[in-house]
Amino acid sequence: MDISLGIVRHDVYLEHKTGLSHPEGPGRLGSLHQMLDQEFGGRFLGLEPAPATLEQIELVHSPAYVQLVLSTARRAFTNLTSDTPSSAHSCRAAWMAVGGCLQAVEALMTGQCA
Repeated sequence: MDISLGIVRHDVYLEHKTGLSHPEGPGRLGSLHQMLDQEFGGRFLGLEPAPATLEQIELVHSPAYVQLVLSTARRAFTNLTSDTPSSAHSCRAAWMAVGGCLQAVEALMTGQCA
């Protein structure tokens, strides 16, 4: 039986810039994408994320926290906490990341991928 492995990718994920000293950032994600393309090119089912809804996000985060994150949108750089930096497009990237996770769960639940 063939099993399709899914991967969620979107260019906006590369716009979450956290500064030079933070391990999470576009360089790390870009390297991972490059490795996956070289080692497994064409063997993944590409899953296109859509932005999550506010209602979906508020199932996990309080409205106050969501508003805090939304307030960082388009700011050049913000520290939400001492180890949680965000940049101008981090909010949009996070919204799409939630949507991407939901898309991946849907693909698993429907048998589209494993």
